[in-house]
Amino acid sequence: MPDELSTLADELVRGYLTYRGLATTLNAYEQELKTEKQGKIYVERVVEEITQSIEKHDIDSLKKIWSNFNERTFNQLSGEESRIATQHENDAFKLYIVKCIQKNEKQKCVEFFTKMASMTVGNPTWSEWFAIPYMASDPKDREPFKKYFSKQWQEIFLISMHNFLSITLQKAKRPMLLQMIDEAIKDENGSAQPDADEDLIDDFAAIAQCSGPMKSAASKPSIKSFLKSITGKKE
Repeated sequence: MPDELSTLADELVRGYLTYRGLATTLNAYEQELKTEKQGKIYVERVVEEITQSIEKHDIDSLKKIWSNFNERTFNQLSGEESRIATQHENDAFKLYIVKCIQKNEKQKCVEFFTKMASMTVGNPTWSEWFAIPYMASDPKDREPFKKYFSKQWQEIFLISMHNFLSITLQKAKRPMLLQMIDEAIKDENGSAQPDADEDLIDDFAAIAQCSGPMKSAASKPSIKSFLKSITGKKE
């Protein structure tokens, strides 16, 4: 069932992107799906994106990745798990600073503290890091920065982050789209009364089927009919 749900969700997303004329986004989406089918699992791709953002000194991309995790995944964690998530977040951004220093990109460090003020200002974890861009001596030989410049620490951190994300994502609540498709499939007799979620998924189905302007509400197909049309099932 999980694979079937994902397939149906993929078809809905493709239809919606086509309807909106988002050709570039659709192409990127197809490439991501192709990569996944080739065996590059989601967690590995995420860790790779985080690593690339750090190596390229792209603070906007790194910030966006962690914001998505905080809003959609980490907000479901228990107290101890949440603490570990915060620790990994801080360590990822500290590694970003370290890479900037190693490449002599001190202005990128200044940019970091400007864009990440909401996370760093007043945070004891970061109190000593504000001085890094202005240090005359190499911070790699000074506490508390020394361990972060160690190749061993960096390798252990990436492995730890990969394992944590793997466990966390397995426990995470399924996306709303998958939940709604699952409920629609289970409702074989159509006994459930329409509600806000059903109306929403019906709208999504109608959008996916339209190649031109949106059809009228009277002609809107049911989500069950749409899902069966994708899978080749008959009413």
